[in-house]
Amino acid sequence: MAKAISSTGRCCCPPRALPPNSPVCWLEAVSIMRDAAVLFDLDGTLLDTPALIVRVFESVLKRHGVAFDADRARRTIGIPLQQAFSQLLSASDAALIETCMGEYRSIFKRESETFAERLPFPEARPFIETLKRSGVKIAAVTSKIQVSAEDILAATRLRELFDGVFGHDAVEHGKPAPDLALLAASSLQVAPRDALVIGDSTDDLLMARAAGIDAIGVGWGVSSRADFAGKGFPEPVADWAALRSRTARWLSPIQLSEH
Repeated sequence: MAKAISSTGRCCCPPRALPPNSPVCWLEAVSIMRDAAVLFDLDGTLLDTPALIVRVFESVLKRHGVAFDADRARRTIGIPLQQAFSQLLSASDAALIETCMGEYRSIFKRESETFAERLPFPEARPFIETLKRSGVKIAAVTSKIQVSAEDILAATRLRELFDGVFGHDAVEHGKPAPDLALLAASSLQVAPRDALVIGDSTDDLLMARAAGIDAIGVGWGVSSRADFAGKGFPEPVADWAALRSRTARWLSPIQLSEH
């Protein structure tokens, strides 16, 4: 029986269910679309950094005698640092914001290098490595500035897996505008229809939507299920097994083989 094919050339049939705790070769596809790319957010998606980010915010704000609210700080994760400090300081003092940004970056760099081995989620490297072996191009699209993104990927020894790293300062408009995702796809020579964004915040998915790029939300980061639903997005995947399954379905134009 002929398989149903979508307008993007992908099969509409669901893949076979992958067995629990399947080995790293979960992406055992007979054929994967040519020139596909996966664009990853970093904080809260590949890296377990939200708690560290909140602690660094606390350290900087207390230095300047500013009351600290952990929940409020956590809600700023994923937006540009200048915007985050503008909200947390409830001020428009450009000099103070710039000072706080410098202090934040210095402390975060030191702390992230100290705890670098603990920051990547355990499943992150094997997940990316499997995609790479299958010929998928990999990029980071992050609200960190370029140098900070490069630093943390180098410290966590993940940089070698990425074909491109794109920070907030690489474009005029960061998330949720489409600029970062479109720049990454263009740089990797992949059409938006053949790219996939994976992120933990609604801004990641809003960016993808604006760029005409498919997206998968993950439920272990900053945005809650209610946040995703409130923006009209499907429920985020709850764990890495679900992410593997949904990514495999997106990538493969035909059913996957169990392995």
